[in-house]
Amino acid sequence: MTRRLAFACLLAVSVATHAWGAEGGRLVLRARVDCGGPSLTLGDLLAQGSAGALDSRFVGGSPAPGRSATLSKRRLERQLADWGWRGRVEGPDSLRLATPGVILDTRALRAAVGAELTTRLDSLGLRLDGESVDGWPEPLCCATSRVRWTLTLPPTPPRASGVARLSLEDAAGFASEVALRFRCARPVQVGVATLSQPRGATLSAWTLEERDAFAIDGEALDPAGLVGAQLREPLHPGDVITRRNVRPAPLVKSGREVEVRLVRGAVSVSLRGIARGDGALGDLVTVQPLDGGGAQRRYRVAGPGVVVPSYVPLSGGSS
Repeated sequence: MTRRLAFACLLAVSVATHAWGAEGGRLVLRARVDCGGPSLTLGDLLAQGSAGALDSRFVGGSPAPGRSATLSKRRLERQLADWGWRGRVEGPDSLRLATPGVILDTRALRAAVGAELTTRLDSLGLRLDGESVDGWPEPLCCATSRVRWTLTLPPTPPRASGVARLSLEDAAGFASEVALRFRCARPVQVGVATLSQPRGATLSAWTLEERDAFAIDGEALDPAGLVGAQLREPLHPGDVITRRNVRPAPLVKSGREVEVRLVRGAVSVSLRGIARGDGALGDLVTVQPLDGGGAQRRYRVAGPGVVVPSYVPLSGGSS
């Protein structure tokens, strides 16, 4: 029984030695290695010889498509020693690694990714400013002409801008990732002129339309402030009505009585005061208590004859 066990052990050692030490334990390295995938194994580097099962071991990553790099023979020898290899390694002191590359035309990719980004943002109630998307890889070099891509949006919906992650992988398995920056906004309801109107006139011909906020030049006037607005500049059909081209009609006038609305939680209090200046919707005006006593304070115009504390945001305004 003991002899049989000893013979089996000797046979196992002999097989292992043969598997790990083919050609007398001599490995010959290539001078140049053309990489066909993102990772390299020992077998990819050999011109002659074999290390048996070690041939499939990972030795490093390939350079990116269109790039080259070198691999030190000494480093490879140390790696083989760590794996238990005791043979001889021959070849150049450094191996040249090169990955073929193909420069791709990104126009089709841009169109497809842009359409996907538009659809994804639309589902969130957002509009994409297509001209603002940047961060595209230029040039885009891949190992093959076939590329798969996936688009990942930020975990929380963006407000005015965001960054989408574009993951690319070619048919050879080389992968990369780029960050695409973009602008977006929710559509807002704005006033749009329907007829030509001269400067100084009272706004008379307009309609309400939805427009993309990033496409509006200036601060769009809140629809509540359109009635009675005075034109600072001439308007033409299709012009968006903004604070630059019109002056909103004052909802609060100097010397007139106003209602001061104060709300804290479920408690609402209304006070009376006298405005010390004209103010359109959203403007800040100084208000003095009606009895003439107490300090004057600045309030924000919230409606005809109504003001609220300046820190209270107005709902329904343009943004």
